Amino acid sequence: MTFDQAQDTFRTHKTCRTAYTYLTVASQRNAAEAVSTDTFFNVIGEVANWLSAPDEHLLGLEIAKARVAAWRK
Repeated sequence: MTFDQAQDTFRTHKTCRTAYTYLTVASQRNAAEAVSTDTFFNVIGEVANWLSAPDEHLLGLEIAKARVAAWRK
């Protein structure tokens, strides 16, 4: 998976799995010097911000996702 794909996937579907993939790809690319250290730390910050979101915000997101899934059935 490319860095851009991992980033887009995380930003589109924020889950623990996509966060893990985004961090893993960013870490690998940073180790290979394919992305800068600044970019790597920005990825860490982006995931950390999502993880530290208030519970009410995350609950609202889960409710919205469930409604969308119900509409698609």
